[in-house]
Amino acid sequence: MTEYELRDLSQAITSNMIELSDQQASYIAIYVSIVFAFIAASYVAGSKLNKVQTTVATLLFSVTCIWLVHRITMIGLGINFMQSRLEDAALSPVNEGLTPEHAVGILQVVLTGSIWSLGMFGALIFLWDIRHRGID
Repeated sequence: MTEYELRDLSQAITSNMIELSDQQASYIAIYVSIVFAFIAASYVAGSKLNKVQTTVATLLFSVTCIWLVHRITMIGLGINFMQSRLEDAALSPVNEGLTPEHAVGILQVVLTGSIWSLGMFGALIFLWDIRHRGID
């Protein structure tokens, strides 16, 4: 590849990483908003809900959170992959496969995704606590 092609490819990868970062930030904002809205709704009306209402609310909340955490994690993996390609000095397609640094990056992204899941579990535990103990 010529130097121009390498710079063009580098610019395209950087542009894609910025776009994905914006998408990831949007998903994170939506996720945090949904978790805190669920906690607030649980606090206000959690003890007054019957079993069907609780089941429907929990199911919708869980599915939405799982989807958002999946999107956040997959976008993070995409950004991590592009960053590893960008850090490759020659951007050569010959260097395929996972390098140790790339594997550590994947582990960090998956760990981050599992930490994001804790918000969902915390909100569900809060609803369970409100329903079984009530508001003091």
